[in-house]
Amino acid sequence: MMIGITAATTREQMVRAALESMAYQTRDLLEEMERNSGIKLRRSENVKMRGSEAS
Repeated sequence: MMIGITAATTREQMVRAALESMAYQTRDLLEEMERNSGIKLRRSENVKMRGSEAS
């Protein structure tokens, strides 16, 4: 679901919003994994990803 779209919203803004959404979801998932496992995950500048988004 995307909220706040107007006639002035550009394709570039839509793509950026989608990419930012994936990044925030990934961060949320990693934080939840830390909470559930009790293991502090190492932070890295590079995130390796596999799956349809990585293509």
